[in-house]
Amino acid sequence: MITPVRDEVRHLPRLADSLAAQQLRPQRWVLVDDGSTDGTRELARELAARHDWIEAVDSGEAHERARGAPVVRAFNTGLSRLGPLPEFVVKLDGDLYLPPQYFAWVAETFRRDGRAGLVGGTVLVHDGVRWRLDTVSAHHVHGVAKAYRSACLREIGGLHP
Repeated sequence: MITPVRDEVRHLPRLADSLAAQQLRPQRWVLVDDGSTDGTRELARELAARHDWIEAVDSGEAHERARGAPVVRAFNTGLSRLGPLPEFVVKLDGDLYLPPQYFAWVAETFRRDGRAGLVGGTVLVHDGVRWRLDTVSAHHVHGVAKAYRSACLREIGGLHP
């Protein structure tokens, strides 16, 4: 799993706790700091020091928080740290919480459908009053949590900035 992060110190502990509680915990989690100024880099290093399955790296970039190319470059930095790719690779945002069965469900979905190349769940967002379904994830795999079958990721030539 690869998480590009920038200024996520407020959210990262919640994500780390939800990953540690997974029924099927990720084999590796590469946190790629993309120029944080709020203590995210230091927190990522603390998490890596406490858990042998977590690695913290710097992207070498310094820019404003943005979607698209900067996130893809950070993801690719993390991808280069994995070595031989596992069955599936996950790109996961740093401000999420995942239910304990999430990765078991992802793995089962890949096992059940050999044609699946990309898997992700639905996303709920808080509107200030209640949690509601994000309409983006109703029709395709939301960008906040994408699991790629490694063979598919290779076939499409990886992610391009």
